[in-house]
Amino acid sequence: MKSPDAHYFFSEAARYGIGALGMSFPMRGPDGDAGTFSFTANVKPEQWDAFKNENQSEIAFVGLYFHERVIRIWSDEHGLKVRPSLTARERECLQRLAEGDPPKKIATALKLSEAAVRLYLKRARARLGAVNLMQAVIIALRANLITVP
Repeated sequence: MKSPDAHYFFSEAARYGIGALGMSFPMRGPDGDAGTFSFTANVKPEQWDAFKNENQSEIAFVGLYFHERVIRIWSDEHGLKVRPSLTARERECLQRLAEGDPPKKIATALKLSEAAVRLYLKRARARLGAVNLMQAVIIALRANLITVP
């Protein structure tokens, strides 16, 4: 049973065409900034399930990219210098990559799935604004986020 506030919220959402099916991801930056990225759709539940299962990690990645861009735009508008930053796990994965470890070896060492390592590396690349992982390693080295192997 929905509370009156929840009922109002969802009726307003429907009024503006926001889908009834969706997912939300918490977004946390390394410096403590936080937000939520939500994605909705107006499709049949079985279509949503198939779409969600196939695209969930990509949607989370879009949320991360969007969060990072908002932080950079806000910082630029307020004259603040945004230093590249990574979460501890992103830094750890990128450090091991810089040392020559492939994702499978990183996953074993950190007791993570290979997919998780690839996602951390992808997120690190995005946070650093790098075109590829090699460039991400170079940017991270220059910013003293990782050390020279």
